Amino acid sequence: MVGPLRICVVLSPMIVIAGCGDGGGTDLPTLDDLLEPGDLVEDMQVPGTSQNGPPPDDTPPVRDDLPAVSATTIDICADNGGRFFTEDLELIDHTVGPDYLVTCNVQFSDGTLTIQRGVEVIFESAFGLYIENDAEIRALGGYDGELRAEPSIRFRGDSVSGAPSWNGVFVGSASVDNLIENVEIIGAGFQPISGIFFPSGSSALLLDNALAIRGLSITGSGGHGIYMGGSAAFGQLQDVVIGDTAGHPLLMPSHVAGTQLADNVGNVSFTSDAEGNLASIGLYDNLLTTERLGGRSSYVFANHALPYHSLSGLSGSGASGVVIDPGVDFIMAGGTGITSGGGVGGRLTITGTSEEPVTFRGAEALAGFWSGITYVSDSELNRIDNVTISDAVNGVLVDGRSSNNITTRVTNSRISNTSECGIRVSTPFSSLAFETAGNVYTQNGAGDMNDEGCLGNFME
Repeated sequence: MVGPLRICVVLSPMIVIAGCGDGGGTDLPTLDDLLEPGDLVEDMQVPGTSQNGPPPDDTPPVRDDLPAVSATTIDICADNGGRFFTEDLELIDHTVGPDYLVTCNVQFSDGTLTIQRGVEVIFESAFGLYIENDAEIRALGGYDGELRAEPSIRFRGDSVSGAPSWNGVFVGSASVDNLIENVEIIGAGFQPISGIFFPSGSSALLLDNALAIRGLSITGSGGHGIYMGGSAAFGQLQDVVIGDTAGHPLLMPSHVAGTQLADNVGNVSFTSDAEGNLASIGLYDNLLTTERLGGRSSYVFANHALPYHSLSGLSGSGASGVVIDPGVDFIMAGGTGITSGGGVGGRLTITGTSEEPVTFRGAEALAGFWSGITYVSDSELNRIDNVTISDAVNGVLVDGRSSNNITTRVTNSRISNTSECGIRVSTPFSSLAFETAGNVYTQNGAGDMNDEGCLGNFME
């Protein structure tokens, strides 16, 4: 019987390579064996040392902080006999390194998935975790309101490079007991975990029902960080840290951002240094109705130290109120706009300060890229103050093409790079109470309020 072929490369007498001296087989001679006494070896350079620089290496870096699957790691899918779960399951920290391996889409439609502190779960490529119908999730990683316990619960993919490789976690059940506490989600967002959502896109966590979150870190998502559907409801959102994502750190309906997210100012932090329009809170679904307020008096778009990227605009409905706080930065998608509620009491209040103006700009710096801000209601709370508006058709349109009376004030604001007017007033069927003062207009297509094309009977 021929023994195993062993190939050994000897770099120098001072470098020992594992397997090149013991364990059987025929060893190649070392440099010491080849040199005669008195021989001189000059200018020896060892590849990979500082003498001549490292060789090129295009392979992704290996993450040493991610232990490999071991013989004691339990395959959840094989252990269950498939991907469908309808009974309670508890995952415990039972071994050193990864505790569980997921080799299918784990889908809970009933029962409770309980995950104890310190559990690590590895998902093979393109698989995910689904909590749906009557199921619930209780990820109990340990969090006292200030400090996260060590170690946390960890969900990650099987990619040694750390690149996104699994699809993420979907919570779609209505259980008020759904809880994620002290959890890390690493390298998810490989593919959309569900194809029923618009806009489409992958994410580390897809939430479309009830979930309390206390201590959550998301890093390395191939899509969005947290994607919220129209039914998303988080009774608690505390200590959420979102790192590098290929998409928006947060993507959610506008009404969720103006209510639940506004209730949690300061509870979400963003550590990515990414730039561009995706480094923002993505907003879709423009309808802001009184029914969606959930008992609140107004929608509030608060300053989360990250811009909002509005993919569909904002549209007040009926008597709904919309408030935009100082320092907020809105990036507007092409053709979108912001409109006050048209009913009695419908109002749109946008107030910055000289130190923290509110900003509205196009996703592209092109005149007429988005439609602008439109007022169609009669409210003393309709006002714009210390606001910077650019790239719109009309910076502000006071639209009286209805039977409503219109009340609006625009003061101390800067309006530039519009394709038509800085402010346009249209009042064929309405009475108007309109004031402007202290505004600055530059590079507007048809001029500012003093120009004929923009109804110059309203003078600054």
